[in-house]
Amino acid sequence: MAAEGVTTVARPKPSTRRYLVWLSYVGGRSGFHALAKQPKVLTVVTLLERVISETLRVPYKQVRLAPSSRTDQGVHALRTSILTDLPAEISSPISSIRDPTDLMQWKKCWNETLEDYGFADAVKVLDIHPVSPGFCAQRSIAYRKYVYRLCVAKPDTEWHWPPESGLLYWPQLGGFSEMHHSWLLGQPFDVRKAEEACSLFEGERNVACFYANRELARRELKHLEKTNMLSSSDTMRYMLHVKFSAGRPYHESRNPELNARMSDLFDFYNVSVVARSFVQRQIRRMMSMIVSVARGKRTMEDLKWLLDNPHPVNWVRFNEVLAPGHGLYLADVVYDPRMFTQPLPYWEHGWDTAENQSSTLVKEDCDDESGEDVFEAALRHEHPDVLGLPYWDSTLDSLLPSPGDSVVWHALFFGNDKGEVVTGPFAYTKSMLPNHTDPNPLTRNVGVAGALLTPDDVAKFREAPTFRHLTACLDPWLEQTSRRVHQWVGGAMADIYYSAQDFVYFLHYAFIDKLWEDYRQTQTD
Repeated sequence: MAAEGVTTVARPKPSTRRYLVWLSYVGGRSGFHALAKQPKVLTVVTLLERVISETLRVPYKQVRLAPSSRTDQGVHALRTSILTDLPAEISSPISSIRDPTDLMQWKKCWNETLEDYGFADAVKVLDIHPVSPGFCAQRSIAYRKYVYRLCVAKPDTEWHWPPESGLLYWPQLGGFSEMHHSWLLGQPFDVRKAEEACSLFEGERNVACFYANRELARRELKHLEKTNMLSSSDTMRYMLHVKFSAGRPYHESRNPELNARMSDLFDFYNVSVVARSFVQRQIRRMMSMIVSVARGKRTMEDLKWLLDNPHPVNWVRFNEVLAPGHGLYLADVVYDPRMFTQPLPYWEHGWDTAENQSSTLVKEDCDDESGEDVFEAALRHEHPDVLGLPYWDSTLDSLLPSPGDSVVWHALFFGNDKGEVVTGPFAYTKSMLPNHTDPNPLTRNVGVAGALLTPDDVAKFREAPTFRHLTACLDPWLEQTSRRVHQWVGGAMADIYYSAQDFVYFLHYAFIDKLWEDYRQTQTD
């Protein structure tokens, strides 16, 4: 029974249902341009979209897929996931699906269809299970595991390759099976140096040098020329595991003699990399430097310099060959199982549009609101006379000689700026940090990385020619600039997916919203 004075709204029956589809695929010679959907080229998502549409007899425009990860052309996956949004009622699938509610029949039918159309060796559906609204295939991830495979010719094996690249050229018959599944390398190759190079990446690192973003590099180069300083972009990553270990051939023959022959010709190695997220082409660039160090082309000091001087431009100075995509495997995507049914935080997808919801739910049900809406609703519940939202204009603090000395970090306002938050209105708040299953004290580490907004940032915002120039699809500047503040506050705020657990997040984005409204007021129809 509803409490007196509280209005309840019946949740409408959902028009769609969400499923997590697990699959593997071979990227090298399968003709896939990439995993995610792209115009005018074949991708894994495009193929799966058509398979689902044909077998369930659902218009393909109603089959909406969102992969958990993006992979380059040639990269393989041993186990990855795709969030799938389908109509709630599947009434007339093809005859091989006798029970439209049996997901195992879906799986069997999809794999048979892939086989019928010649993709049996390219893509395989591993599992399907339902997930709740609010679950996000990308943002709900605990961590990803990648494996990069190396196939190194032994010293006494004769090979022919261009000496400037170190890439094998026309290997013997035993190496053909590895050509599209590993990076084929010749001698020299120092295993000890490769192990040491891998260890340098573990822990929290700014991997800006390994970020393949040309636009960012050009923009930051201009800044570098002006200030002679290296800036810290949103490229902080925590590498849980980067290990060099012995591997195995991609294909093992039924003939023991042939397997022995492969062992006489090659040494196989795996480089395993585990982290929650990666920047574009990070692992392939990491592998380029690891291999260069192992082959004696680069020194360990060169690699340390790149890690100590994080800037996209610095990669260009080394003129490295990018490690081939066909040696990289997305080995696994791991979630906390509770996220499937009780996602925290609750993520709104682009599919969650007004056409799928009752308009009265937007303000009545906090589960379906964005963070700022929850903030505003809670504030007005306690103070009905509030007409606007408080915000933190960090441009004022950026002008201080030491922004961390600002009065906002006093106990009367935000509370202390270093370590566990033990003063102020948010003292002793608990937060759920990455890779933890139990709540931890809310922490901050102000001023160590990132940067606050500046008056120049606000001026650039207001001078944008059109709305499109402020969207990430055209220019990621606004998003990257905003995330600099996350890194500057540190602690929970430093991880974009957990930052809302520090209340400073809402005050920061209330200011961003104010800038948006100021900008909107200057626009015409």
